Amino acid sequence: MNRLDVESVWRESWLLAPDGVSTFYETLTSAWRTARSLNAGGSLSNISRSSSSHGFAQPSSSHRTTVDAERTNLAALRYYEALQSALDVEQDEAGELAIYNEGLARQFVDVNPSPEIFTDFTNLRA
Repeated sequence: MNRLDVESVWRESWLLAPDGVSTFYETLTSAWRTARSLNAGGSLSNISRSSSSHGFAQPSSSHRTTVDAERTNLAALRYYEALQSALDVEQDEAGELAIYNEGLARQFVDVNPSPEIFTDFTNLRA
């Protein structure tokens, strides 16, 4: 997960929210819950458009899994909650606009201050 992944979720959720059916927060929560439900059977590296085929893979820096998608969506949701607390705004239209704009202004630099580190030993020789 990186800042651009979180920003992508952030922007997509914002675009989906103004339909009047749900708020920005509800859209972020829904995206996280959808990604989470895909992991009920384990981590998937890909799912076909019709969900008729699935691919399983170990976590790696060379591909994204559904667990990565879940973590990215959760990071966006947690970022919303942190910004709401920091800005001390309500979850109304004006508050959500302030939260959305603040997230963009900060460029998601503070989303993941201590990222996980993966060590690649694939080319290690004994």
